[in-house]
Amino acid sequence: MLKIHLLLLFILMNLQVTLQAEEVVKPEMAAMPSLVTTSSMLHMFLALLLVLAVIGVIAWLLKRFGIGPGNQSNLIKVVAAAAVGQRERVVIVEIANAWLILGVASGHINLLYQMEKSVISMASDQPNADGANDFLTQLQRNIKKQQDE
Repeated sequence: MLKIHLLLLFILMNLQVTLQAEEVVKPEMAAMPSLVTTSSMLHMFLALLLVLAVIGVIAWLLKRFGIGPGNQSNLIKVVAAAAVGQRERVVIVEIANAWLILGVASGHINLLYQMEKSVISMASDQPNADGANDFLTQLQRNIKKQQDE
């Protein structure tokens, strides 16, 4: 009988110890702070913005200095472009030693005028009203040719 009392006493003591252990563990787990806080979200958001800004700066630098697959050959270069309508543009393109003045519209491209690059560089050195009149007369001739066709 003594053995049974000792066994019951042992069981009760173990039961109290486990109950006390559960009571101690539960408050600690309930008091555990959340892993997602406002501060951590703010740090993550700022780090994301920093990475996106670095990517944007690198892309701008590559575009600015012409590094990349888009500008490898240097055979054709767009010198200037001006919009003359909603979908129409006049574009000056440099190919080899010639400048082409093109009329670009949706669906087709027309050659308006062609001249040597050296003529333009000499004309730009000495401002001249005759060069503007020459271009104007040539442009008017091309317009008349297209209207006749």
